Amino acid sequence: MADDRDGVPALAPRRARPNIDDIATRTGLHKSTVSRAVSGKGRVSPATRARVLAALDEAGFVPSRLAASLRTGRTGLLGLVIDGPYDPIRLATMQGALDAATRAGYGMVVYMTAHDQATTAAPAPGTSALFLAGAARDGAVELPSPTADLIAQGWVDGALVLWPSRADEPLVRRIHDLDLPLVLIEPEAVMDGVPAVYADAYHDGYLSARYLLDLGHRRIAACGHPAEWGVEGAYLDGYRAALAEDGVPHDPALGLAGGWSYEAGYETAARWLGLSDPPTSALFRSDMAALGAMAAARDLGRRVPEDLAVIGGDDTQMARWIKPTLTAPRERRSGLARAATDVLLALIAGQAAPTDPVLVRTDLVVRQSTGLPR
Repeated sequence: MADDRDGVPALAPRRARPNIDDIATRTGLHKSTVSRAVSGKGRVSPATRARVLAALDEAGFVPSRLAASLRTGRTGLLGLVIDGPYDPIRLATMQGALDAATRAGYGMVVYMTAHDQATTAAPAPGTSALFLAGAARDGAVELPSPTADLIAQGWVDGALVLWPSRADEPLVRRIHDLDLPLVLIEPEAVMDGVPAVYADAYHDGYLSARYLLDLGHRRIAACGHPAEWGVEGAYLDGYRAALAEDGVPHDPALGLAGGWSYEAGYETAARWLGLSDPPTSALFRSDMAALGAMAAARDLGRRVPEDLAVIGGDDTQMARWIKPTLTAPRERRSGLARAATDVLLALIAGQAAPTDPVLVRTDLVVRQSTGLPR
């Protein structure tokens, strides 16, 4: 009987969830047959499997997505392997991949390998690996990591891997050799037969320097990532090409592979601003480094953009929140992740894998951190 005490209607009784016995009764099949049809294991004729799946949908035994996955062999899920959500750059990558997956009707499973690293021995000095437990050390390959094992079990239809290092190659290949569609986002080195997607570093460096030159800057500094990582060396090449177009001599002290972190940006900018002829502008491969540079300028009594115009590299949410707001290549991280997800979806659909790395270009979002030189 309905209970409407205090004016609050009682909830309708919850419908009991059908169990495997109910499905067996509904179909007239033995419970073991229903179990094999649901799990996909064991010998079941296509007609019997279809009969069970129809009963599952009718009875509401499982979500329709799961029933569909049993029919098609696809889960409707994509995987994203990332070390952890440590900064706005990684968060923007996660959001871009999720946006593209959702648009295509897929869900996203995020695998964070920080847990792998917390439960295994520390890496050797100077090494970096997402799948630390399976990284190659001294020519040997150790046991696979929990994350790699989960992906290999077929929970997802394909996977994206963010920033895999050379040490990760054995496990990347292990997953790839299972015929799971796989796309690498800015790997340290291209791996034969595994599609890779990079930001067009040359274009980013050229575009940023070109904008500053057009504003009238001539003392322009640039801080890139280590040149040996992927195509990152091309960032400073693009910067130098823009200078050469306008006949501006390149000062080696102003073009450095200083790194992407906040601390690297702070230290590099402090060094530049201590020169007898400091730069009037600087471009950075990451937003975090640019934020560090802005902090260094402030601590040294310099103003942005009046004394130092600054361009970032990622266009994360921080670029829009910081004051002054940060000029940067438009949606560099989220847009790159969307492009990589589109490549993965094409592989899942049966299209041929690109034979060369995919380079993704974008334009520049001009904000408050850049202006005319004094």
